Amino acid sequence: MAASYSISLVARVPAFSGPPALTELGGLVFESVTYIDELNKAGSATVTCPIRSLHDTAKARFRDLVANPCELWIYRNSKLVWAGGVETIGLQQQNVVLGAVGLYGYVSRMGIMADYSPIGIDQFLIPKTMVDNWQARGRGHYGIDTSAVGTSGVVRTQTYLQKDLSGVASKVEELSKMTNGFDIWVEPDTRRLRMASPQRGQDLSAKVFLDQRNIESASIAMSVAPGDLVTDASATGTSQSTTGESKAFWSSDINSAARLTFGASWAGQSFQDTPDQTSVNGKLTEFLKARSTQLFQPGVSITPRAGADVGDFAAGDSIFYGYDAGLGYQSGVFRTGKLTVTADKNGDEQLGVEFV
Repeated sequence: MAASYSISLVARVPAFSGPPALTELGGLVFESVTYIDELNKAGSATVTCPIRSLHDTAKARFRDLVANPCELWIYRNSKLVWAGGVETIGLQQQNVVLGAVGLYGYVSRMGIMADYSPIGIDQFLIPKTMVDNWQARGRGHYGIDTSAVGTSGVVRTQTYLQKDLSGVASKVEELSKMTNGFDIWVEPDTRRLRMASPQRGQDLSAKVFLDQRNIESASIAMSVAPGDLVTDASATGTSQSTTGESKAFWSSDINSAARLTFGASWAGQSFQDTPDQTSVNGKLTEFLKARSTQLFQPGVSITPRAGADVGDFAAGDSIFYGYDAGLGYQSGVFRTGKLTVTADKNGDEQLGVEFV
């Protein structure tokens, strides 16, 4: 059964203080829509509309996005599934093509405008504070709600200086990639800033299956390149106390089984915020285990069906894949990194799935 899609054009009017006014201006008639949910990225959407179908309010706003900033809200079966700001407009063969970036994309417009040096602060509260600091500026609020941000149990000591000319998004990305880091996103329906440590998602491998019943096409990447396959690994780890005292640790390990069949292949890794030698040893064991076999990374296009429908899983969830793409049946449980939904005006959908 085809899904029912509607797309609202939304006026975003900045306020001198506090959240912007967000007003739905009516629906857009569209030929096709594509929207993307991607781990630790804002995601994007592309909507193609016949020019003749645009109402006058839409045309007026599209003529000047600086004076008339807009958002697109995408509804699937009456549920808001994607939201973001319109950033590009193209006119092609009597169609207008709208390009929008998801709500987390607003963080890329934020800068560090004053020195900020959190000491022994929970890592979730650092992005929250940086976003709050920006949104407290005159007309700087994009309606991102940070009130639901909790704590992760992992504390950090960091220094962010105004003179470094750093953007908030780049510093949050650096922080998220640290040992015991986090995934970050903004919910489209609530506009809440969300974080999950060490990562976002659920294990849905017993519920969501991608196989010959729904896969339309598949592409496979396999690799034993240096860094993808590792049999011998070395690591350093560092920690810093709240008083600024630094400690360093070193560790090494091997994978005997892969070493026996392939030969020795080395890689090094550096871990931050590792409090002791046991922590470094554990992190190195995880690193080596994740690279003990060849990299196998499938990407598929599926026709959504019961059990693997749009909305049944999100970026970060782990699902089952089993398919013969030409070299024989290969299967496993993989974590999704990017979901691309494409629908036409009739609601017929295709779902592209890429894995981490």
